[in-house]
Amino acid sequence: MTYGIPGATFRAGVDVVDISTPANPIRLGGIATTGSATSVFASPSLIFVADGAAGLQIVDFSEVSIPRLLGRLETAGALYDIEVRGPHVFFADGESPGQIPIQILDTTDMARPRLVARFGDAGYFSPIRVIDNYAYAIDLGGGLQIFDVQDIYQQTAESVTYL
Repeated sequence: MTYGIPGATFRAGVDVVDISTPANPIRLGGIATTGSATSVFASPSLIFVADGAAGLQIVDFSEVSIPRLLGRLETAGALYDIEVRGPHVFFADGESPGQIPIQILDTTDMARPRLVARFGDAGYFSPIRVIDNYAYAIDLGGGLQIFDVQDIYQQTAESVTYL
């Protein structure tokens, strides 16, 4: 069985769909969220949802027909895009002018994700991508910032490259 998780639907919720037969997709389960699901990151049994003004939602889909909300975190602005690496969720708090935009959460305790790092210049950032030890964030006002995230707990001004 092949699963598809539609993302960027800008509606409240996430669905899991069997796409084994692309001409005949079958909805297997879903869960409503409190915001507008704009982006998802899926692992084998978890789905991390960027849920607009409602922040981050963490959903357990280990039983596809009975998903359950494991945890959530409200953000200062609207959350439109996320990137997950191990227990860390990287996101750009897209609508918080004057705020530190790039943030990293530790989700070791899924019920209580906690903020562990914030960095970058104030701006409107989305999307953010993490490749190897670097996070790449595009400022929608112009420019790219590259962050060395090898040790997320030791961010300094020298960790950032501006283009």
